Amino acid sequence: MARKRFSAEEIIQKLREAEVQLSQGDTIPETCRKIGVTDQTYYRWRKVYGGVRTDQAMRLKELDRENVRLKKLLAEAELEKAILREAVVLWGETLSRSVVRAEFSASLDRHSVGRLMFRKRGLVL
Repeated sequence: MARKRFSAEEIIQKLREAEVQLSQGDTIPETCRKIGVTDQTYYRWRKVYGGVRTDQAMRLKELDRENVRLKKLLAEAELEKAILREAVVLWGETLSRSVVRAEFSASLDRHSVGRLMFRKRGLVL
C-alpha cells in the first residue's frame, strides 16, 4: 500500500471530519477507517495538530522554514568566528576582532582562509 503524505491543511480537515464522526457516536477505529488513516496516525495527528486552525498550521510551517534558514545563518557565522580565532592563534598576534574581520573580509573568502591556515602549519593543499 502506497503511503500518502497529507499537507497540514488536509490533516486538519480530516481531524475535523473525525471530530464530527466521533460526536455522532462512532468509535475511533470506525472513524479512522472512514477518514482513511490508521489509529496510530490519528492519535499522532491529534497530538500535533489538535486544536489548530488551518491559518495557524500555515503560519507554523512558515515559522519552521524561517527557523531552518536562521539556524543555517547561525552555523555559518559560528564557523566564520572559529576560522578567525584560529587564524589569530596561528599568527600569534593579538589583533582586535575588527581588524582581523576587515582584513579577511576584504581580501579572502572562507576557503582561502582555510588554505592559508594549512600553509601556515606547513601543510600543502
